[in-house]
Amino acid sequence: MTKQILVLFCLISLVIACSSSESLGPSAGTHDLDTITIRGAATKGPLTGSTISIYALNSLGSKSGDPLGQAISVDGIWSIDISNPNNELRLIEAKGGEYIDESDPETDINAKRRITLGSDDVLQSILIPGETTAAINFFTYTLVENLRKEVFKSTNLVQAFNKVWSRAYNTLGFDPFTEIPADPIEPDINATDTEKTYALLIGGAAYAINNATIKTDNTQISYTILFAMVQDLADCQLDGFVDFNNERVQIPDIPEGLFDDIDIQNEITRFRNNNYEQYINVTLPTWDQVEFCNADPVLSQVVPSS
Repeated sequence: MTKQILVLFCLISLVIACSSSESLGPSAGTHDLDTITIRGAATKGPLTGSTISIYALNSLGSKSGDPLGQAISVDGIWSIDISNPNNELRLIEAKGGEYIDESDPETDINAKRRITLGSDDVLQSILIPGETTAAINFFTYTLVENLRKEVFKSTNLVQAFNKVWSRAYNTLGFDPFTEIPADPIEPDINATDTEKTYALLIGGAAYAINNATIKTDNTQISYTILFAMVQDLADCQLDGFVDFNNERVQIPDIPEGLFDDIDIQNEITRFRNNNYEQYINVTLPTWDQVEFCNADPVLSQVVPSS
């Protein structure tokens, strides 16, 4: 009888131990060591229904292989768990989705025009190793294109990125890859000055895209115009050229000289003035084309090269 009680006690103890172990969940002891959560915002206006993907990068700054993680954005916001990047740069891509056009003068946000991107229309950014936030917008896409130009002047991808990253950071006063901008149309009342400054940069770009669209006699904002502007600004000047060698932007159905007389700094100021109540006393971003592409970078913080 005593032996039976002892066996029964052991069986009950084993069941309790197993139940306690299961309550921790699968791989609970190693999950935090193996994965990290990346959070961010995809903004044209804030993109809803956009597929967000994180990829490895090849030596030329283009995505490589299958996605390491994916999510769908809601009001621009997304979150993805990925394997720890181990000090490697990653490419983040937002594909498709819908946004409210910041350049629409309609004051009722519910009546503003909504733009739907095509299934292959993308914005790109870089996930910096050690960081857990990432912004994706026209400006980060421009910096990615700038990175691809810089690769050919540098010894490797990391050196090229450090130059692009440092120039952008030193010019703007914030990190455009990790800082999350406020909603350009309806910035949160508690948003920081930096978050609103970033939103002004995005809003000014929306005005520039709208002006370019008007010059094409189209009534609908198109991704083609946005992509043309990204290609144009990759040399830090919105002037109708893709580099300093007087090579015109060559994109189908885009007329030559589309951006010749559009000043992005003026568009940023105009966006601020037309939305003054939301941006009163907010620091106005400055587009310094010399600093962005030509100045010797001040490498106050860098990604390790190995």
